[in-house]
Amino acid sequence: MKKNPGTQKTKPLTPVFDEKRNSWRLSVPASLAPDGKRQRVFFASEKLASLEVERINGTAKRWGSEVRKIKASTAEDAAKALEILDGRDISLSSLARLYVEAEAKRAASKTFAEVWSEYRIKLDHKVSNRGKAISERTKSNKEKLVAPLLDLIGGQMLCDISAKSLESAMAKSYGTASIFNSARAHLSPIFAHGVRMKYAAENPMVMIEKNAEADKETTVATVAQISAALAACRDHRNSDTLKKHLHVDATDALTAIAILCFAGIRPESELPKLNWSQIRMDGANPHIRIKKSGTKGRGGRSVPIEPNLMEWLEAVPTDERFGSVAPEANWRRKWQIVRKMAGFGKDADILRHSYASYYHAGVNDDINKLRANLGHDTSDVIFNHYLDTDVESADALKFWSIVPTENEVELEASA
Repeated sequence: MKKNPGTQKTKPLTPVFDEKRNSWRLSVPASLAPDGKRQRVFFASEKLASLEVERINGTAKRWGSEVRKIKASTAEDAAKALEILDGRDISLSSLARLYVEAEAKRAASKTFAEVWSEYRIKLDHKVSNRGKAISERTKSNKEKLVAPLLDLIGGQMLCDISAKSLESAMAKSYGTASIFNSARAHLSPIFAHGVRMKYAAENPMVMIEKNAEADKETTVATVAQISAALAACRDHRNSDTLKKHLHVDATDALTAIAILCFAGIRPESELPKLNWSQIRMDGANPHIRIKKSGTKGRGGRSVPIEPNLMEWLEAVPTDERFGSVAPEANWRRKWQIVRKMAGFGKDADILRHSYASYYHAGVNDDINKLRANLGHDTSDVIFNHYLDTDVESADALKFWSIVPTENEVELEASA
């Protein structure tokens, strides 16, 4: 009577010398092979073959009882998985471990919309690099830039957002290179916050490069526009043409506008911090001292006071030359009125560009001197963004001849 095959014992593994191959051969039955198929393995020495026998026997002894508990369907599924992984150096247990880790990360993550809401609350308590509270303007800009992305990726888990999918969403949301680049700068801290909070392993924004922006032509105000800007420094409280929020008295903005025109300082970061104590009108070298804390450059600088600017400054009564030069109330609105009435629109740097171009054409063509006046480290920025070398010397003469009179702006060298 034949024995039940299930009760038959597996023959012991024994290395055999193979004369044709001049090596030791080990025949591994299907029951002991990792892929469930009978194998023949060759070794350079009997010792190496014997070590493999010990390893196989040890594995079989350890897992043999567990293997008998595996369902046929599970074994079949494992076989299919091994077939898919054929040629790849990874095991089923490693894959299972990776899957569990990935699920744990997803469970700890949050959607982009949730992370944005969390970050937005933190903005009310954050401070800028200068130690000041984040401005409402900055918060508003971030909200506007985030809005279109919320429609596209708001429901995605932060850990699932790749650089490729994020860049695609940004390309659909932001139509121009400048807006794309602005969004890139404003939104990266949101993802960085998510990384700090363990919602994602990395910030995908750091893998997205800036888009190339077309070079902007330097815009220089005409002499007539400069005169209009200075003339706009008057009372607009009863204006019939300006919008209601611009109905303010801009008379006290005259000196500030004159300094923007004829000294070229920055209207947003430097002028609001400029104090009369920084304006030296006496001595051999009258100048305006821009402090380090009031400039984007590495250090402070001194801007020479040109003769026509001196007349604008001297027109201010001595007893009024103290405190802030720019109006402490409604400066931004007054600056907006001036740009609107002079035809500058939203170009906040036009007077700085104009100063650079007219200075180069009519005062001193030494680019290093102009660079020092503007507070730049290199001359490339001036040539690429600030200077219009086509400005005529005759127009520069008119520009530097704009001086105040008792009641109105006078253009002495006008045509």
